[in-house]
Amino acid sequence: MNSVEAILLDMNGVLVNDEHLHEEAFAITFEDSGLSLQPEDYKAYFAGRTDKEGVEAYLAAKGSNIPADKIVLAKSQRYIQLSSEGVQDYEGVREFVERAVRRGIKVAVVTSAPRNEASSLLESIGIARYLATSVTAEDVNNGKPSPEGYLKAAERLQIDPAKCLVVEDAPSGILAAKKAGMMCVAVSNTHTPDELIMADEIVPQLSEISFYLDY
Repeated sequence: MNSVEAILLDMNGVLVNDEHLHEEAFAITFEDSGLSLQPEDYKAYFAGRTDKEGVEAYLAAKGSNIPADKIVLAKSQRYIQLSSEGVQDYEGVREFVERAVRRGIKVAVVTSAPRNEASSLLESIGIARYLATSVTAEDVNNGKPSPEGYLKAAERLQIDPAKCLVVEDAPSGILAAKKAGMMCVAVSNTHTPDELIMADEIVPQLSEISFYLDY
């Protein structure tokens, strides 16, 4: 395997256990607009996508003419409210990031979340200061499974995509990483291993990726 010079981390489902808060925020927001979001709808339309892409796809499927931007803004406000009591990061996240940085590996976050949500979360779990850069929904024209976000991160870091290791938890993110020409390890926090088979390796938690870094 090529030596790793940068680790590009997805956020939701990899660093923080907050998918349930996103789903709840969307469910409440849609309910306020007269729509009902079922659990299977959330997984089909929103998991691994930017909020805008998910909302547009869901509204189109429902034949609704509600402005997508209105839903996205209301959901973001609701999410920040729900997460204000604290979001749980996955075990070993800060230690993993610190160890990578100590070894001279650049660490970045590439997320489909809006910038305001990402900034708040990364500060709250104590890793913002270790990051070389972050790419959020506002930084790309196309969300995952487009490789745009991962390629933008590599460009900012001035590192060959082949030297980047992506950590993902969703099929769309894995596909984005592979399209970008990057190695990808999947953590099975939110999807089953069978759903993550496109990854180069599947691990149960972030600390298991130490194998790739020669710890």
